[in-house]
Amino acid sequence: MAQFGPPAGSPAPVFTYNSLATPITTSLYAQRIQMSWQPQVASISSTVAAAAMVPAVVADRGPVTAERFFTFFTDQLRNPHTRADYHRDCLSFFAWCQGRGLEFAAIKSFHVSAYLEYLLRTKSKSSVKQHLAAIRMLYDWLSI
Repeated sequence: MAQFGPPAGSPAPVFTYNSLATPITTSLYAQRIQMSWQPQVASISSTVAAAAMVPAVVADRGPVTAERFFTFFTDQLRNPHTRADYHRDCLSFFAWCQGRGLEFAAIKSFHVSAYLEYLLRTKSKSSVKQHLAAIRMLYDWLSI
């Protein structure tokens, strides 16, 4: 089983995923990863590191929203494969939003619809439905 988190006495890790995401460096997030993300096999380690990422569109909204985004994946999704898929789908959506200059508060339902139409050009209907499910569940979680 792979181990995650900093060695004793070292600073909190900085995870990087891509230029559209903001690294999380606080010990609170590192503790959540260690407690909540117990991978079944070592190959999931990249998923764990990626799941610690918060898109810039969300991070710009503030630390409370960023933590809420992060806890959606640690607290709501039990299956590691669903967790990784939904995280990837949400990152894709927020990257699409960022590419169009949308801020978090400006994202409306018609933006989600436009994103889904964009996906239908290259993805199957079931993949697009999964993206919609991930976005819908995330927004339900963020709005509570």
